[in-house]
Amino acid sequence: MKKLLYCAPILALGMLAASCSNEDITVESAVTIKVNPATVVSSLYERTPGDLSSIGRGYTLNVDLFIYNEAGVLVTSTSEQYSDYTHVMSTSLKLPAGDYTAVAMTHVTGSNINYWNIAGTDRLDTFTVTDEGYIGGNRKILGLSSYALKVTESNSREHSINVQCAGAVAFINIQNWNRYSNIEEYKLLANKSCDNLTLDSKGQPTYSVETSQNLQWRMFLMDYNPDYSGGYSYSFMFPCTNISLRFAAKLTSGSSVYLGSGCVADIEKGKSYIFRYDVTSEQEDWLIYNGSNRPAAPTESFEVDGLLYCPGSNSVKIAHK
Repeated sequence: MKKLLYCAPILALGMLAASCSNEDITVESAVTIKVNPATVVSSLYERTPGDLSSIGRGYTLNVDLFIYNEAGVLVTSTSEQYSDYTHVMSTSLKLPAGDYTAVAMTHVTGSNINYWNIAGTDRLDTFTVTDEGYIGGNRKILGLSSYALKVTESNSREHSINVQCAGAVAFINIQNWNRYSNIEEYKLLANKSCDNLTLDSKGQPTYSVETSQNLQWRMFLMDYNPDYSGGYSYSFMFPCTNISLRFAAKLTSGSSVYLGSGCVADIEKGKSYIFRYDVTSEQEDWLIYNGSNRPAAPTESFEVDGLLYCPGSNSVKIAHK
């Protein structure tokens, strides 16, 4: 009886060993991923330092990370919220060896406003980001980057993702606007509007841009205020070609008039643009920002002091009325 009691555990262990193989054991490796949101805005033009890197009280910068396996199926995701773009999100994961696609995204939300609707994130090929239709100013800037993540069993590794701007950002400026007193608001109109983006199986974006025969979308809108000599804000744009742009003003009578002759341009991802109109001299400028340091636009372009800065305009829809 004693021998049988001693032998029973050995027999069970042998049966367990026979039923398992090394191929049945999943080995997970520790992976640390750091997501840097500062690179979304760091190369973009700012009229005043902090215009883009800060988002203002009552708003939150969301930094989202999605991890997809080789089949494009979501494995895990995480999100952190910050008050500006200066914080780096660091997350530690345990993943089986294999090839993954990491998608990092940044977007700003308020207590009662979302500039973007994010859906279909359970798969790469259904990942969709849709414009909710607000002008948004600096708070509408969308950051998005994909990263090929390779996990091995041999060692742990730290990965860094510098998130890039998902489109372009224009600095829009109205100068010397006290020439007239019968102005209610100034605006910049366009015949195209960013609509949504989808991701392919590699995590690369495809942009959907809606086009109209008329200048029916507002990229910029600012109420005229005689206490200031002008005003400025920013506009986020998805990449597109042959977009028509033109400044306009709404009069106190309710009618609208065009200002200047406008331009037709190609908008490229990651670039900054400077669009401005001087109401007194009637001069308009349509520029691509090429400076390597910030700010680097010609100083003579901003001799006017007392500019009104409108960071959000978040209650205004893009569609022209």
